[in-house]
Amino acid sequence: MDSFVREKLQEWGLMEWASAFEENYIDEESFLLLDGQTMKELIQPLGPRMKAIRNISELVSSDMVDGGSASASEIPSAPSRSLDQSCPATPSTPRSRPLNGPVSPVLSSPSPRSTLQSPSGRAASSSQTTSTPRRPLSSLQSSSRGYRASSSRTSPTNLAFDVRNILRSKQGGEDIEEEMNDGLLSHKMRIKAVRILVSHLIEEFGDRPRSHVKEALARSIVQEFPGLKGGVGNGYEAWYTPSIEKHAATGYLEERLRNVRKRSQERNPQAVKRNRTETPEAAEPPAVSLEDEDLEPAAADALTQWLRHNKEPLSLVKEYHQKTLRARLLWIRDNPKERVFEKYPRLLDTPGLMTMDFSSVQPGCGDHLFLMWTPQIARKVLQFSGRQKDWFRHLGIAEDSSKLSDNEVCNVGVQCLPCVLPLGAKKINGRNHRAPIAQALTSFVDVQPIGINIPHYLETMRETFKAPREEAIQPLILVVGDRASPEQSFVIIDGEAVPQQSFMHAVDYCFKAFYVFNIEYPWQCSTSWQFLQCVVYGIGVSGAKLSSVAHSLEAYLKVRRPISAQK
Repeated sequence: MDSFVREKLQEWGLMEWASAFEENYIDEESFLLLDGQTMKELIQPLGPRMKAIRNISELVSSDMVDGGSASASEIPSAPSRSLDQSCPATPSTPRSRPLNGPVSPVLSSPSPRSTLQSPSGRAASSSQTTSTPRRPLSSLQSSSRGYRASSSRTSPTNLAFDVRNILRSKQGGEDIEEEMNDGLLSHKMRIKAVRILVSHLIEEFGDRPRSHVKEALARSIVQEFPGLKGGVGNGYEAWYTPSIEKHAATGYLEERLRNVRKRSQERNPQAVKRNRTETPEAAEPPAVSLEDEDLEPAAADALTQWLRHNKEPLSLVKEYHQKTLRARLLWIRDNPKERVFEKYPRLLDTPGLMTMDFSSVQPGCGDHLFLMWTPQIARKVLQFSGRQKDWFRHLGIAEDSSKLSDNEVCNVGVQCLPCVLPLGAKKINGRNHRAPIAQALTSFVDVQPIGINIPHYLETMRETFKAPREEAIQPLILVVGDRASPEQSFVIIDGEAVPQQSFMHAVDYCFKAFYVFNIEYPWQCSTSWQFLQCVVYGIGVSGAKLSSVAHSLEAYLKVRRPISAQK
């Protein structure tokens, strides 16, 4: 909860419920998006709740006169059904998986389906509102109006905007321009910048501008401020990402426009024409066939039995483990309630086998975490996070990270991702429920004191392990001792605590386990794992639909992935 929310609660006499706003991490941007349904979870008594709803509505209405309300909050969804050709679709099954498609290419043929779901977690709405008439492109003039054209008749390909001039035309625009020049835009300044730019967009093109107009404005932003340009896609995806198949368009500009239209509909519902259409169902993934299997099922069973009872010789263990890869992946997929380590114990006690299986599922990116997550990158993550959220307060770490060693910076940089990226959300009883920040952190990295009884810890989680793998909060990372410099690091999966030699090794093992065990990311911290997947490991980069904040962070990091990760 930031100072804006605290001031408003105090002004309206609602400080009694401030703790609920704090626990749900309500900041200025999300505060202006609260409605009657979400307010029920924050303020239970009807009287104060109705007053709060009225005050927020009046605040938003008055704010839109000066340029509108805050941009729509990003609510990430669970990973979608498939990624792209680098992450092929899997056979029809009642459960999902990490960014859904982490099954080896030997199981199915590539399927060019959609990647991550949009930050809103749902398809684009078909509702249309009465909007300001769009100005014909041919009428665009240069100079002071804030846009320019290379010819008298502007086409979608040569449309551009003078972003600096647009910002300078409003009060405080020079301060925004200064931060954008530095390439590190604070949360507060970013909201102001989006308000000014979208206000100009609505003035010139109405509240439903065509996609090429929004794309031109986003492109102009990163052209005039190269520090904001990302390395994924065209570089301006944080500001505007066009719709991909069933996924709605996203980005700061699109979310802001959507929010303005929503407020307009609420104030003038009679003018809204609702055209309800059904979302087409996704096509069924291709079925798996064993016809192309070189190893007979009986031979695979015999090798599996040998592996269950033999740990040596190591060379033979690895050879048989590789030969039974397909049979193992199919068994894991078809038996979501069975414990994998009971049938395949060598995955638990033989180092390197998890990485071997992952390399078969996603070849060429097994070592990317250690190649790319350097102290320099981790420090930039902390710098970016410091301008967006109070990450250090949630992690219990001093704000000054300059005293941290290189290893500590790498550890903390990973753990602050749930603090700065959008919190995970899940649809329960038809409503989106966003995970509290504390739950997002513990489902990502659980910190326990020195001296913890590991068997007792696993016993307390026994009920979780009984659930199907896609429903349990696993795998997760367990660190013992200090968060920045833990004494021990484990990966909790399949009812076992798998020890790791360092925290970063635990992160790497945990990520690979999602693919090998065919498990979906825990919804509470899904955005953090998705960021590591696309930006660090380089899986599903082509057409990936990350949140706007994730695109902004990627643009600031300027990560240079190995060649194999850029495909």
